[in-house]
Amino acid sequence: MVELDECMKYISALRRVEVKDRIWCLKKFEQCFVGKDAVDLVLSSGIVESRDDAVRIGRKIAAEYKCVEHVTGEHEFEDDFLFYRFTQSLAISSILGDIIRSRVKVNDCSKLETVGGELRVIIHKLCFTGSDAVDVILSTGYAISRADAVQIIRKINIDCHLFNVVTGNAFDDDANLYTQQVNAKRSWSRNAAAKHSLAKLIQNKVTVKDHRYHGKKFKETFLGSDAVDVTVSSGYAESRDEAIQTLRLMNVELDLFEHVSNEHDIEDSELFYRFKH
Repeated sequence: MVELDECMKYISALRRVEVKDRIWCLKKFEQCFVGKDAVDLVLSSGIVESRDDAVRIGRKIAAEYKCVEHVTGEHEFEDDFLFYRFTQSLAISSILGDIIRSRVKVNDCSKLETVGGELRVIIHKLCFTGSDAVDVILSTGYAISRADAVQIIRKINIDCHLFNVVTGNAFDDDANLYTQQVNAKRSWSRNAAAKHSLAKLIQNKVTVKDHRYHGKKFKETFLGSDAVDVTVSSGYAESRDEAIQTLRLMNVELDLFEHVSNEHDIEDSELFYRFKH
């Protein structure tokens, strides 16, 4: 499994490759890039040490995040004159949505709205401006321009229902206000990408180390309460009790972790757990 930070660095470098319409055997392939050019770019960025590493990581990312595909689906990612396209999969949208949630500046805002024929002041919580969200996506390196970031965020909202429009119309790079949907992720159980996104967040954010209990060492373990902290802070649950249920449901499907002695399900406590993969 490719770590989230490594994935975003790789994809950010990769997205700077030249994308254009190309011709092969008299057939036109729209908006694609050459695998060899992509490997050149990733290698020159310093993210990898060799062309083989660039191909190996590129294949893993393509498999796990579904963000790159061969134009006809006949080849894996190769260091060759083969054509590929970028795809913004549900997994990528979910990851980028998490980044916007955690980094964008939010405030409560008021707006005059007509309710039941009367003009009232309505308070909207967790509001942010379009330009602030664009700044966040640009800071990841995933977008190559502000216009590109706008299109990416619109796709995120289609996939993950990240926000509602408060002022203005469709999302844009502007001072109009958008409000985060607090319960957007509560449909995560119907969204395979969200499950995998939460799993990756837990793997990346919980503290894994050796723990001791009654003189016995438990190597490479984490606390159940840490997993609950991550689930709540990242917006996948609104309470610690809900986080426990979310983690249990996720673990049934993904088989991500286990109690060190297989005596307990995940709990909001200092019980020790370890990742299975």
